[in-house]
Amino acid sequence: MPALPVLFAYESTLCRFRNPDPWHAPAAYWFWHRLPDEDTIRAQVRQMHDAGIRSFQVQARLSYPIEGYLDEDYLAACRTAVGTAAELGMIVGIYDDYNWQTGHAAGRAVTGHDELRERHLFWVRIPAGASEGSLSGIRSATENLGPAAMDWHYEGGVVAWADWRVEYALVVEAVEGEQGTAAERLELVDRLDGAADRCRVHLAEPVPDGTEAIVFVSARCATSRLVNPVDPVAVDRFIEAGYQPFADALGDFFGSTVAYMFFDQPHAVYYDWAERTGDLRSAMPFHESLAVSIRERWGGRTPQVLAAVLDGDDPERLSLRAQFYEHFSGHAMETFLGKLRAWSHAHGLRQSGHEVLGHVGGWTLDAAFADWDLRVNFGLDHFGVDGYRDLTAVDAQDALVQLSPAFGDSVARHHGRGGTMVEQYFVTPPEGGAPWSGHWGLTLQELRTTAINHHLQGMRQMIFHGFYQTHGHGDDHESLRNPRFDFPRASTSSRGSSITTRGSRSRARG
Repeated sequence: MPALPVLFAYESTLCRFRNPDPWHAPAAYWFWHRLPDEDTIRAQVRQMHDAGIRSFQVQARLSYPIEGYLDEDYLAACRTAVGTAAELGMIVGIYDDYNWQTGHAAGRAVTGHDELRERHLFWVRIPAGASEGSLSGIRSATENLGPAAMDWHYEGGVVAWADWRVEYALVVEAVEGEQGTAAERLELVDRLDGAADRCRVHLAEPVPDGTEAIVFVSARCATSRLVNPVDPVAVDRFIEAGYQPFADALGDFFGSTVAYMFFDQPHAVYYDWAERTGDLRSAMPFHESLAVSIRERWGGRTPQVLAAVLDGDDPERLSLRAQFYEHFSGHAMETFLGKLRAWSHAHGLRQSGHEVLGHVGGWTLDAAFADWDLRVNFGLDHFGVDGYRDLTAVDAQDALVQLSPAFGDSVARHHGRGGTMVEQYFVTPPEGGAPWSGHWGLTLQELRTTAINHHLQGMRQMIFHGFYQTHGHGDDHESLRNPRFDFPRASTSSRGSSITTRGSRSRARG
């Protein structure tokens, strides 16, 4: 007799394996390239359901008119999609921004609120005997993604800086192999000449012999569509502009069909400049509240800490540098992710999403996105980030066994959960292919093997990147703007009913 309960349990488990619930069945980003009509919405949701996809997130891509994001027509279309999903017993997550990189709401958050645009901290070194220093050649990492991305991140597709300020002025005495001294002397700065693409620092007197001056200056990117992620008021405005419209349009589905919010790589843009030197490889998001928190923690040691962030490899300076990044990361996570989670919970939703993963596509913790200094992101404290989530999520690159699923499951278990969502994309193009052109030779066997490997490493649900409205248009080969060259993965045409596996994405994302 004991065999009957065991057999019944086995059959029940096998049934659930063959017919997983929506939290374990495949999910998809549903890429919108234009406003779909009601018939298209219903047909494509049904296509996903019939293909075994039981969950989706609508994501407006760069080919979708940016001015139409979150307008009445867009939200009405989202409501039709969610209503159709409800009829089919599916669940929906809300992908929380236009294209990717949470924190701009397609620029709606900063329209009429210029003061909330991203602000960054730069530094100018002035050697002994000199009384002037410059900062020029500022370059946005978005340039690597091409003109379509520049139009997305910046009004007019150009980077322009304004509202330059002196934040700290240090006189540093270098001592070989030791910490040395660092004193703060704001009165040393006589004048700051700031322009759209550069600034120049003028000192009241030459830098004393045996020392150097380090002047930290901040500026607001006057054309950026992103909010300042370490400004609490800016984050509140992003939620008002980017989250609340979904609540107004879909609130009666919250907590049932609409189950969670999903953030994707929340961070400011990375900026480098011609005169940059030191250990930190990019400008750092900055706000008065961060400056206050730094003073509260280190008080009179603040100059020493700031100097250590830039230079030195002795134990004392390395310790201070690590403490600083731990402090920055904690402040940024609480300011940004803490507010997103609070809003989601207040509206009966779970919080999910993923940060920039330096280990995506391999086993080395910091090989991916190598041109970005992820220490000035919410970035490298993955256990800390997961503390702000209810559903762990990571991304994975190509048909490779890699660290992402195992790490995702690990951080989930640390917080009393298990398993992780894995957003799967393929970046390796065919021989002779260009970036974004896709892994056109992807086979079902390759995809199946990848999915099995991820499951064995801790994946709970695979998110296909992504399910398309269209295969693309005409002979336009512009990267990202033509859907044909914008991460094709599991794709469908509104004119047909077949699903084809395709794929592309780049480590240079965002």
